[in-house]
Amino acid sequence: MNPLIWLTFVLAACTGDEQGSDKAPPLQTTPTETTPSFLGRVPKNLLVFSIDTFRRDHLGKYDDQSRALTPFLSQLMAEGYTADNHMTCANWTYMGTGCTMNGRYNEENGFIPELGGLRAPMPNGPQMASVLGELGFYNILVTGNSWFSGQWNMSQGFDEEQLSGGAAVNIYGEGQRRLSDAELRGAIDDRWYLHVHVMEPHAPYVPPEDYLAEEGALAPLDWDLSIKDEHYAAGAAYPTASADEQALIKAHMEARYNAEIRYLDDQFRTIFADLTARGLLEDTLVVFWNDHGEQMWEHGNQSHAHNLYAEENNGVLFFWAQNIVPGSTELPTSQIDLLPTLHQLFGGEPRALPPEITGIPIGEIPDDRIRFALTSARNGTAQAIRQGDHKLVYTWASGKVELFDVPNDPHDANSLYDPNDPIVQDLWLKLLPQINLANVAVLDESPTWPLELLEAMQTTTTPTDTGGGNGTGGTGAPN
Repeated sequence: MNPLIWLTFVLAACTGDEQGSDKAPPLQTTPTETTPSFLGRVPKNLLVFSIDTFRRDHLGKYDDQSRALTPFLSQLMAEGYTADNHMTCANWTYMGTGCTMNGRYNEENGFIPELGGLRAPMPNGPQMASVLGELGFYNILVTGNSWFSGQWNMSQGFDEEQLSGGAAVNIYGEGQRRLSDAELRGAIDDRWYLHVHVMEPHAPYVPPEDYLAEEGALAPLDWDLSIKDEHYAAGAAYPTASADEQALIKAHMEARYNAEIRYLDDQFRTIFADLTARGLLEDTLVVFWNDHGEQMWEHGNQSHAHNLYAEENNGVLFFWAQNIVPGSTELPTSQIDLLPTLHQLFGGEPRALPPEITGIPIGEIPDDRIRFALTSARNGTAQAIRQGDHKLVYTWASGKVELFDVPNDPHDANSLYDPNDPIVQDLWLKLLPQINLANVAVLDESPTWPLELLEAMQTTTTPTDTGGGNGTGGTGAPN
């Protein structure tokens, strides 16, 4: 049965009386002095939807091609509070959910999952659920991706966890059932946090047939893209295919990816109808975020876990509640900021946060804040730093350094790298401590140092000791 049809039957059986009107925030017009702000008070409960492999530029206000793929999510964004300058810390699920749930960069955690090498569970430490548990939350995780599960020690602090397959409505349905059961047996003393991690639009892209009209208008392919192995086989054939064959493969991939997003948007419309019928939105803050994006050969690859360019590295974060004050921020936010933001919203004292958590509550982020990203995956290890308008990307295997002017080049398409550029040199020095942290933690690769840049810096800067180890001096030159 189509999951949307299944949830329609569930909706028909709902009375909407389960929560009780006494749990709704008071009807006041005074906004809270928080970021985001709410009329009356901050909602009591928390519902989080993390979306796997979701490209920022396919969503509502960020869609520069005006594809209108997400009318319902766009409506929620307009009613809610959006972080419009958001950056992920990585480009695949284990690392992206890791830094989000930990509230700190993976290199700062001293543990870097390597997709092609080291595969070990996340070390024990404070995570979002354990921090919220200290504030009285009963925590439930339902996830469609094993990377974000107890299998890899990514569910620390959750009272319940379920690894669940299927479409978003099915994963949500399992979460709603667990929440209802917990309430019935009296497990929830004060408030609840339900986290639902959905898999659309992760490859292979397999929406229902009635979403595939765009692909149906294309000439057929030799591969069945609904099958994972054939999806990746088509991607592997792309580099050596003719220009016409490449265009057709890409058109099919994009059509199916777009269809997955349309399907996901419709599922969220149905999910919110169910939440409304059950009264679960009456006193609940809802948060949406993506763990990473998806590449369609913009930089030579398809899928993700390849590079730290915009299509994989741009983030989505927005908040919605019935009593939220609509708004947005252009402050430079990172995935690591969600945990401290929620901790502050729900009344936690700043001093109560464990010192390992280095994210910043959104309302306290400075305009000139520095953000980092790191991956160790299909193309080896790469790191990025962004401050202000500029983003610098460093690839370990080649020693390549690139500089992008983000406002004028939002897709990271044209590198302005010049080893003598003071901006390049400044960003390199600010990235170097993160490189040194990563160099200790990455076990299967070592950096190839950008000697041209380091030689240029020797003539324009006075080397200083940054405290970095593993054979680097003040400018990052190997000893």
